[in-house]
Amino acid sequence: MARIILRPPILDSEVVPMWIYKIVFWTVKPAVLLIRPVKFLLAGAAVISTACFIFLFSVQMLKWGRTDDWYAMPLSEVLHNLRMDPLSSAFARSGFVDGLLNIPISIILLVAALVLSWTWKSLHRLTNFIDENRFIEQQRALIEDIERALAHQSES
Repeated sequence: MARIILRPPILDSEVVPMWIYKIVFWTVKPAVLLIRPVKFLLAGAAVISTACFIFLFSVQMLKWGRTDDWYAMPLSEVLHNLRMDPLSSAFARSGFVDGLLNIPISIILLVAALVLSWTWKSLHRLTNFIDENRFIEQQRALIEDIERALAHQSES
């Protein structure tokens, strides 16, 4: 099945002159070099948060199976067990922070894993898009070189 390569019209070299396309490409290139390490860090964080979620959820299920009591451990209790005081800062006395501290840690880890995975997938699609555009640009340059060589050969 053929892949359809979608390019925004602003980067389409038929609409915009090639020199503008190259300026946009080369100004974006430093950011592209940073995408791959960020993807690696996102993948690692997603794996770690998923592993933590699976561990905590299995402990909760085990306790639920033994005692028929579901205990969703809130974030404040996890921080307390880690000997961290979340209410020590000045802004921590707001209702938003109190509400955040009462959310079960399993839900927080699940949402974190999903958000990190979605962000990784978005960056992966972006790098694929950039690589496909780079390949198309290389093909166009090769075709232009061949046409120039043929034109030079026919003149001789």
